[in-house]
Amino acid sequence: MLRYLRDEHQAKKGEPLPGEWTTEEDPNTPQQRNGCDCGVFTCVNAEGLSVGKELRFGQREVTENARERIALAILEGKI
Repeated sequence: MLRYLRDEHQAKKGEPLPGEWTTEEDPNTPQQRNGCDCGVFTCVNAEGLSVGKELRFGQREVTENARERIALAILEGKI
């Protein structure tokens, strides 16, 4: 993710990402179990982290619930 952020910043802004950025790995972070839900997992993790929520969900919750919640939030203009 950090490499992606650095690459995107360089591509969009034409300069390196400012400041010292680091990553933290948490073995309890929910993991994606397929090759098609990476964007949904990223959104759900980001949402939880932004509000200080404990990340307790799995593949089934993302597949069954998260896509609909994200779509509804977009349609209601919340995000």
